[in-house]
Parts: sequence; C-alpha cells; structure tokens
Amino acid sequence: MSSTNVLEGRGRTRDAPRVAEKKQRSERFAAMAHAAGCRLLGERKALGWSQRKLQDLSGVDTGTISRIEKGQQVEISTGVFMSLCRSLRLDPMATWFGPRGAASSNPPPESSERPSVRLKAAQRP
Repeated sequence: MSSTNVLEGRGRTRDAPRVAEKKQRSERFAAMAHAAGCRLLGERKALGWSQRKLQDLSGVDTGTISRIEKGQQVEISTGVFMSLCRSLRLDPMATWFGPRGAASSNPPPESSERPSVRLKAAQRP
C-alpha cells in the first residue's frame, strides 16, 4: 500500500463525522423547507388564491411556487421566500420555523379562520 492510499484512507475516516453532520443539517433544512412550503400552500388556499394570482402579486414564477409548496425545491432564495410571505401577509420567521409555542399547552383558537378575517367579520354592522 502506498503512502498516498494510507493518507487518503485517514482523510476519509476523519471526514466521516463532518460528512454525517453535513448530511444531517441538510436533511433538517429540507424538512424545514417542506414545512414552510406547506404553510405557504395552506395560506394561499385559505385566501382562495390560485398560484397564478400569487405569481402576479409576488413576481415568483408558478413553477417555483408549485415546487416550494410540494417541498420539491429545498433551496429557496431569501428574496423569493420574502416575496411570497409579503404577498400572503405572513411572518417569514413563523412561516419558516413554525409558530412559536406550537408544542405549548395553549389551546387553539375557537375558529380556524385567520385572526384578521375574524376581526373584519366582527367589525361588520
């Protein structure tokens, strides 16, 4: 065995934990992107908007919107994500990381409607 092969073998062994950690981070990121896409889809549907309407308001192509909503596009630029959130009037941090206290013991609101919809309905004469 040559000294080059020995060194290469050692390098792979030392790099194995880093590679595993990188893969784990990548998988967590993909899961977060998928969850954010589901939240974007849910809000778009709740508003009764088509992907075309969201495209018109956000400037993001319908193909990109579709891939994000399905969790097929893991790498989402900040500009695209912010534009979608702005158009849907969503908090980007809550959309990406999930609502704060999702695992807390706070009871869910009585209505499944967005708070802004409930507020507008309550203000009607």
